[in-house]
Amino acid sequence: MSVDLMPFADNSSYLRTELAWLDRLLMLAIARQRKDEKVIKKVAATPADKVSSHWWKGVITVPNPSYDDCRVVPQKPKCKPSVGYQSQLESRIKISAKDSVVLGLPSLRNYLTLTLFEKNLLLMALAPEVDRRYGRLYHFLQTGEEKSNTSDLVMVDLALRLLCRNALERRRARARLTRPDS
Repeated sequence: MSVDLMPFADNSSYLRTELAWLDRLLMLAIARQRKDEKVIKKVAATPADKVSSHWWKGVITVPNPSYDDCRVVPQKPKCKPSVGYQSQLESRIKISAKDSVVLGLPSLRNYLTLTLFEKNLLLMALAPEVDRRYGRLYHFLQTGEEKSNTSDLVMVDLALRLLCRNALERRRARARLTRPDS
């Protein structure tokens, strides 16, 4: 058994692994949001420009860009495809099940036949209960405000933006969430 495929010792170690993944996802989203805000602040002259930035962004180029704005990031050499994070996680879950370790979220996913999106949505909803920091991160991503006395729960729009790669996936996920029970 390789080090990557060690079974989870308990539900807590599984949840820490999932929350570490969510943390990386949120940090990436925050970095993107801050980069977009930086571009908008350079160009927007009025509050109306800021509000309509979703429309003009990509149409207007920034005059006198900074040094870092023009930097070309070198491409990584193409390697053989590696095993994805989710498949590694599923393998560790299966190994844990063979060792009779019951994991709450995977058990619920199997019992309710949830999709990966729905399981990750549950994880996002559960995260502020484990650490209030996630609520503050959700608040920042949803409002753009850094200071908050309250911690927010994740809204469906934010979950769709974070967990779906394109418009088609977002449409399918939203339809699955809003379908009538049959």
